[in-house]
Amino acid sequence: MEITKDIRYIGVDDHDIDLFEGQYDVSENGMAYNSYVILGDKIAVADSVDGGFVDEWLGNLEAVLDGRTPDYLVVHHMEPDHSAGIAAFMERYPQAQIVARGRCARSGRPQPDLYRRPQRSLARGALLLRVHRQGAF
Repeated sequence: MEITKDIRYIGVDDHDIDLFEGQYDVSENGMAYNSYVILGDKIAVADSVDGGFVDEWLGNLEAVLDGRTPDYLVVHHMEPDHSAGIAAFMERYPQAQIVARGRCARSGRPQPDLYRRPQRSLARGALLLRVHRQGAF
């Protein structure tokens, strides 16, 4: 879905969920796992989605990229509905870099071996992370 010429929505809808985060009734409308692509000289993807929808999300991403490759995955926080697709994204786009706030990068992660260490600071509180790939380090 086109938000603007350079911003596209690639999120997915979960119509089977009754309770979001085990407590919020969403049975009437379901849940949207929001993710966006920002297209420009560099391409940034904002957030991934819940684990049950990663393949659909990656398909949405592929359709928007039209043969291009993302440069960054921006992770806003590590709750699974925002971060469960990180490993699959990095397998598909190993040259991409993850951008996250330092606190996010050090928080409890669903895949604790995914990150090695901060590569460099981008802005106050933001880090560019070096991704751990088996055999890469």
